[in-house]
Amino acid sequence: MALKVIDEPIQQAPSTAVIKKSKLLKGKNKQKSAVPSGKRTVAKRTRYAVWGTIVVLGLSGVFAFIKANNVSASNAQLVEQVDTMIKKLETLTSVSVDERKTDAYFTEFIPLFMNLDAEDYDNRVEREQALGYYFESTSDHTFGNDTNRRLEDFRLFELNQADEGFVARYFVRYTTSELEGDNRQTFEHLLNIPFVEENGVFAITEFPYFGLVPENRGLVAATESALSERNQVSFAEVEGLEEFLEQFFNNYASSSVEDIAYMMQEPISLNGQFEYVRSENKLYEFEDQEEIIVQSVIELQLSNTGLTHKEHMTLTISNDGDRFFVEKLTHTLGGMN
Repeated sequence: MALKVIDEPIQQAPSTAVIKKSKLLKGKNKQKSAVPSGKRTVAKRTRYAVWGTIVVLGLSGVFAFIKANNVSASNAQLVEQVDTMIKKLETLTSVSVDERKTDAYFTEFIPLFMNLDAEDYDNRVEREQALGYYFESTSDHTFGNDTNRRLEDFRLFELNQADEGFVARYFVRYTTSELEGDNRQTFEHLLNIPFVEENGVFAITEFPYFGLVPENRGLVAATESALSERNQVSFAEVEGLEEFLEQFFNNYASSSVEDIAYMMQEPISLNGQFEYVRSENKLYEFEDQEEIIVQSVIELQLSNTGLTHKEHMTLTISNDGDRFFVEKLTHTLGGMN
């Protein structure tokens, strides 16, 4: 059978469904590509936070760099200061003076300088001549007029370095009295003496001058026993200890070191220069309870006089069953240091 070719155009079905589907797909694509406003806000905040962190880190680096430079400069200044101090110390060490030789030199000078006899003209002339070995010129400075000056005591206080040479500072106690009248007075001063030294040879460079004695006396609370927290025992609990202490203190004052050696580990005594009077004692248990610690205030009298004084003692006493023995003695109530 032959097929018939139809020349008429074929009627296509409407494409409405296809169009609707295409529009639907486009709508879906639009829905997928659109970012909600809430998410856009979070993204902006995240970007700001990241950039803020970058800025903070950058500024921190700048500040750290500046601080490091400042520290480096401070370290350089500190090193320079230390070097300067070391040089000063080296200078001081290199020009130090022997204290014993200095004191020996001024031990001869100070009595000569301080003692003035206003009545004895010949003595004043001799003094003036003797001072000529120390000063090139002494007149008008060292002569007394109507006042006697007598040195009672002197001792080296300190040696100081000066711009040129040194200054020896001596504590001096002296009395003055006028030729007429009874007006004796006592003074205490620091006598300052500028001098130089070279190869053991000393020379006074300026006239000595007086200064005030600095206050160096202070008060502290009385020393308290470091054993006050330990158990205190009585003589009744340690038979024979009270008698031993009386014998020991008597021997300590009146016997020789050889005679007291059997009573203590490191024998010491006053060898009869003092007499034992009495004592006040406190007994404490030692940590291992094999020894007793005795803290005493003893009263001693200077032999052949009426002078008495008190001393502190802390004694560690052992007992082997047959006798007591002083293992250690210290002149303190501060404990066993």
